[in-house]
Amino acid sequence: MHHRIRALFGILTALLTLAPAAAQATDDERGRVINPPQLSDRPYVIDALDVMVRAPKDALIHLEGMQGAKSVVSFTPQTAQDGWNIIIKNSISSDKSLTLTQVLDAIVQQHADRFPRFNASNRQRIGSLSRAFGRLENYRFDDRPAARVYIDLIDAELPNDQRDMAYPVHGYTVIKTGPGQFLIFELSSTAATFDDRNRMLYEMVVATTQFTDEGADSDADRVMAILAAQKLGERHLTRDTLDDLITKDGTADFYRIYRPGPTGKAQDDQEVAWRKVTLRRGQRGELNPAKRRVNWTTSEREFGYLLQIDARAFWSDVVVDSRGIYWLSTDRTEEQWRLTNEVTRAGESQAFEQTFIRRDRRLTVQTIQPGQPIESIDYDLPENGYLSKIEAHVLPTLIAQSRLPGEYAFYQFDSNLGKVTLRRDVYERAADSWVLTSRPSDGALPNITTLERNGKILKEELSNGTVMTPSTRDRLLAIWSNKDLDFDD
Repeated sequence: MHHRIRALFGILTALLTLAPAAAQATDDERGRVINPPQLSDRPYVIDALDVMVRAPKDALIHLEGMQGAKSVVSFTPQTAQDGWNIIIKNSISSDKSLTLTQVLDAIVQQHADRFPRFNASNRQRIGSLSRAFGRLENYRFDDRPAARVYIDLIDAELPNDQRDMAYPVHGYTVIKTGPGQFLIFELSSTAATFDDRNRMLYEMVVATTQFTDEGADSDADRVMAILAAQKLGERHLTRDTLDDLITKDGTADFYRIYRPGPTGKAQDDQEVAWRKVTLRRGQRGELNPAKRRVNWTTSEREFGYLLQIDARAFWSDVVVDSRGIYWLSTDRTEEQWRLTNEVTRAGESQAFEQTFIRRDRRLTVQTIQPGQPIESIDYDLPENGYLSKIEAHVLPTLIAQSRLPGEYAFYQFDSNLGKVTLRRDVYERAADSWVLTSRPSDGALPNITTLERNGKILKEELSNGTVMTPSTRDRLLAIWSNKDLDFDD
């Protein structure tokens, strides 16, 4: 299902009449005038949820990844004093008849069970210290049914150990996107900032959300870009070309990912992640470093091309260590990946793993996560225009060295989104460099990469506002150590 950009949330017409820079809202009860919160000028595309969202201005954005059928994106302020957190996620239920009323009832009940109210004399439960308010049902977000509820706590009756909760006020907006499928916006707020600012901020974020369309008919430019990529693959992406580009031993390239600060100096930037990339020839059995070579099967001894990406990322109190190993057969008909993520929060770690096996046009993806059964999904890839992970990785070098500017579109499996997407790349030549404008999927904001004449990355500006530049291990270690960050490679 693919629709054009959707209309805005009709129930919030009053909010939508506010001018972005100068509008003001009056708090009649206290007689004060409050400037409405500001949103980012550019929408943030969440491909996994098929929506574009205008995040709060200067908010930190975190894609928390795929967990089974769920995708989670969080917005947090630069400083904790702002007192809010917004999470956007999808929820898929096996009960296809589940209604919005039932979803809101379950949310309210969960809060009620978390904060029970007891009779002081006999300690029997007589209710809850949580309180639902502002419940709104039977309205529509564009052409989709939606509902909302807010929940707070009766602070005066809370036990002493619960009175210092950071975010005692919550808001939930639930949009039904299909049978048993829901898009959920969740607000967590301090009580002091909820009425003054955070409720308006939250409702503005929801109101300016737009659904994107993943199934629109291809236009002429799109078709031409796909055909151009097919011709490129037939003529230039051959075994001989890959053998020339991918050496036996390979080299490790380090990259720094950061959010630029106001001065242009590294000490004033916000570090987001580091990445180590190694491309070489290798055997299929190297996908599992824990398995001894003497125990490899015949299939695991097959030689091909190997790409390994190690990374460490962090935000707030969460650290994610990831490793992706990608193998491609020399005839390019078979492909296998292994992705592992270890997520550490407050000293506790959880491991997630995904494996990918492709034979010709058939792709099988398995996801393993703590406490859950193994999930296996099969995909049928397009007959033409698919590009493997390794082929996509070497494409900028190939185009730069072959001097082939133009627009190319090809299908790829995006592990972050959990689906096959159409990636569109535009290569433009400059005096002594190349500029690559890449959209990982339809409707996505572009990533802009400046390449050397030979195709090596000079600088990549990501659509979420972060920047990636080449570095060295020693340089990264010095930067992270100066900021008291744990490099740990």
